[in-house]
Amino acid sequence: QVGHAISGDLGYQADDDGENISSKNKSYCELTGIYWIWKNVKCDIVGICHYRRYFVHDKNFITKEYIEKVLANYDVIVSDCGQTKYESLREHYRAIHQEKDLDICRNVLCEKF
Repeated sequence: QVGHAISGDLGYQADDDGENISSKNKSYCELTGIYWIWKNVKCDIVGICHYRRYFVHDKNFITKEYIEKVLANYDVIVSDCGQTKYESLREHYRAIHQEKDLDICRNVLCEKF
C-alpha cells in the first residue's frame, strides 16, 4: 500500500517501514512504493501493478514463464497503449503532460543505461 504513512491501513504490504518516503505520497504517488521496493527488497525481478491495471498477453494475465522469456532479451516490461484513444503512449503522455519531461527521462535513461 503506497502512502500508508498518511492514509488508513488497507491490509496490504505498506511502504512506510524500512527506508521509505511514504509521507511524500501526495507528491510522488506510486513512486513511494517503487522507492520502498528499491531500498527494501532484494530480488532479481520486481513488478508493480498500478491500481486495477494488469499486464495481459493474448487476453490472459502474463505468467512467470512469459516474464522470464521477455526479460531474457529486455530489461523492462511495459504496457502498450491498450485502453487509450491515442495511437501511442507518447501521444497519450503528450496530451496530458509536458512532453519535454518524457524526453528528459528518456535521455537520462539512455545516458545511464
